[in-house]
Amino acid sequence: MNLKHAALAGTIALLLGACQSSQPPATTSGAAAKGKPTAADADKFVAGLDVARRARYAEISAASWVSQTYINPDSQLLVAKTNERDLAQTKQEIEQAKAYESAATSPATKRQILLLKLSPTLPAPKDPKALAEMTTLAAKLDGGYGAAKYCKDEKDPASCRDLGKLEVIAREIGCSSLSSFSRLFRRLTGESPTDFRARSRG
Repeated sequence: MNLKHAALAGTIALLLGACQSSQPPATTSGAAAKGKPTAADADKFVAGLDVARRARYAEISAASWVSQTYINPDSQLLVAKTNERDLAQTKQEIEQAKAYESAATSPATKRQILLLKLSPTLPAPKDPKALAEMTTLAAKLDGGYGAAKYCKDEKDPASCRDLGKLEVIAREIGCSSLSSFSRLFRRLTGESPTDFRARSRG
């Protein structure tokens, strides 16, 4: 391994270590550990929760941008692992929040706990292997959509256009919105896209 590869490997190791260490420990406040949590305990829990989730959001956003901008197996792995850690941590936070629901008296604290319970876009399986499989599949599906191409001639790769090129072409011919496309389609075919689709399926 040359110096360049060694430096890259070291950087990746540091980043992964930082990601893991950024997760807050699964602990409760002193009052909550001794007995029934108080309203102050609930407020403190929510405040810490907000800090932790904001920190994770920056990592999730960066990974998502990379995976959508550079669609390849490496970027899909990054976003899959990022989402895997976030879903696992969110599941743990939801379990912790159950201890504070009845103690919360502040409307803001109650709202934060409710939003936490509603936040997962995907249910996190209890089995770590199932969770990893789910986030990997989700990343591949998301990347597959962005990598999709329209080919005028399936046998001619040169006739294929990805979504970015199709968007440029649409703007060039005046179809910058759905309504402008519909007007152009009707002018060229004499019917709306909806009528054309219905007739084609019928």
